[in-house]
This record gives sequence, C-alpha cells and structure tokens, in this order.
Amino acid sequence: MKASLIKRGSIAARERISPDIYIFTIKEPSVADTCSPGEFVNIAVSGKSLRRPFSVFEAGNGTFKILFRITGSGTRILSNCSEGDELDIMGPLGKGFGQPGENPLFVAGGVGAAPLYFLSLKSTCPGTFLHGVCSSDDYIDLEPVSAKGHKIVAVSEESDNCTVIDILDKYIKDAGTVYVSGPRAMMKKAAEISKSNNKKCFISWEERMGCGTGLCQSCVVKTLHGYRLTCTEGPVFKAESIDWNDC
Repeated sequence: MKASLIKRGSIAARERISPDIYIFTIKEPSVADTCSPGEFVNIAVSGKSLRRPFSVFEAGNGTFKILFRITGSGTRILSNCSEGDELDIMGPLGKGFGQPGENPLFVAGGVGAAPLYFLSLKSTCPGTFLHGVCSSDDYIDLEPVSAKGHKIVAVSEESDNCTVIDILDKYIKDAGTVYVSGPRAMMKKAAEISKSNNKKCFISWEERMGCGTGLCQSCVVKTLHGYRLTCTEGPVFKAESIDWNDC
C-alpha cells in the first residue's frame, strides 16, 4: 500500500436523497483534483475492519462527491456521519473510462449513476443519459447533466412500469459508445443489446473488496482472458471482455 494513497478528508455537505440514499461532499483537494470518471475511493468505516469502495460522483474545486445507498451495517454507519466529520480515505483508485467520443449513451441503474454522472459532466460531446430507478423517490438531480447538452430520460419501475433496458433499443441505434453502470443483471442485458447493435460498450463493475490495491486479490472478476482484479485492472472493463456466463 502506498502511503500517498492515504488521505484525511472532511464532510463538507451531507444530502439525503431518499430514506436510504445519500450524497456526501468531501473536502480533500488531492483526490478532487486528480480523480477521473470511473475511478473510486476506499473509505474506512468506524468499527469495521474493511474499507468500503465508492465511485466518485463528481469532483472539482477541492471537493469530491460520493453517491451511495445503505446496503448494510457499514454504509449505515457512514450515513450517520455529520458535516465536519473526518474520513480516512484511500484514492483515487482503479482505472476509469477515458474521454467519451461522439453521441455517448449513458445507461445508469440506481446509484450506479455515480460514475456515469461524473463521466457525462466531463464529456465534450452531447449524448443521452438514461437513468432507471425502482422508485421515483430515488431520482437524483440530473440538471447539471442536462446543462452539458445531454438528453435526459429517467424511468421508474414503480411509476413507469419499465426499466432502462426496456427502452434501450430506442436509443442505442443512434449512439456512439455505450457506458453502463448499475445492477449486474442490467449490465449483462445492456452488454448483450450493445453487442447485437455492434456498439462498443464499457461497464463499471462492482465487487466486494478487501484492500482496494490488488494485494488481497479478493475482488476478481472472470473475463474471457482469465481473472482480473476489479480494484486495479478495473472497475471499468470492456463489456465484451466479461465472461457473463459466470455472473
């Protein structure tokens, strides 16, 4: 582990989106000024031996944001932190997306929107941002994405009775490259649709992690070229490289 990866940041703002979804703004300039879309941070949680990984949601002006849902005791402890509290952070970590080309199509499911939100803000070409959630209470503010020239299409399973996969065929034909992040089943289906339409597709893979630096090798993902580490060789992968039969 490189000592330079360990940082101390403080919570500058804490926003509750829904009963179990939060956005934290964290003041830590060395992370904020160097991270790229698709990269993540590993944050220590009080009382837990393992850090929790979070994709960077947005970054700039000395702060960065994380978007997360309470999924267990660790994220619940984190959600109870207050403005001004300090956090032990490792990052930025992993390999990101790179710069999107023309007509990008962002396909986000739930809080999987985090890395794609950041990517869309960095995109210099207008595209389309599909955001699917279970309940309309889970929508995040996509106005900054719209302000960058992207078309926003948001659907809720609860109120619209459909998912982003149900509407993907409508938008993929005019797309350049497809970028996907969200539940694994959703990413698998998006990868299949992208392949059938001869579109390049990149996914942001989520996996349980130990160290976040490749030492413990606990976050392996099976690809068609062997096992790869999510923390150092990902979390962004070409969708065509994943062995989806193993998922």
